Amino acid sequence: MLLLRLKSRLARLWQSKSSIVIFIAILAWQPASAETVQLHYEAYLGSALAGSARLALSQDGQNYSVVGSAKSKGLMESFNPWKAQFETRGVLVEGVPQLEQYHYVESDNRKLREVTVSDGQLRVVKNGKLRAELAALPGMDILSALFVEPTCEPVFDLHTGRRGYHLVNTRSGDDGAAETCAYSASDEDGDRYQVSIEFVRVGALRVPRVIELSGFLSGRMKLKSYRVATPAATKP
Repeated sequence: MLLLRLKSRLARLWQSKSSIVIFIAILAWQPASAETVQLHYEAYLGSALAGSARLALSQDGQNYSVVGSAKSKGLMESFNPWKAQFETRGVLVEGVPQLEQYHYVESDNRKLREVTVSDGQLRVVKNGKLRAELAALPGMDILSALFVEPTCEPVFDLHTGRRGYHLVNTRSGDDGAAETCAYSASDEDGDRYQVSIEFVRVGALRVPRVIELSGFLSGRMKLKSYRVATPAATKP
């Protein structure tokens, strides 16, 4: 739920009349030896374009990785330009992602923040100052949860590194392979959202086609195009 993080952050900024900062991931692929799916999304708050996303997913045997960069667009960018770089990697254990490291660096007009989750610990550096290390939040990191073997779990937790969310499936008849998952989501501040995720098969991977949120603000992220890249066989 990239939009969950976007909406909770925008809600707090809106209420404090601060500059609006978008959180939308534009992820770029790094070469791998397995099939890689490259995805192009656009994100909206209401009817306004808030960002575009270019994601790529790579799985090589039991290993997976997602790396890349992000930035705001449209009106959001004019308020407070935001950009970030991301990396998450891990292994699949019986089809379930097991994180090795989740990492991102983000910046806007006021701050530069680096966040790392690894070995069960959360490490944050803001404007060059290292904060006290904390235990990582419960659940799966948001990139692994959305883009690495995603399923319609009945109940689960996820986090963006610094913020955590609890999700409850509101469609009791859904199974893990359902085309659309619907959730009631809550964050640590007690804010609640309704989340709908429609999945589609792209190449060998299952990815979100549309993510929609309703709550304090409405938002959606929609898949606009994709490409499946299969590396050519190595020549002898």
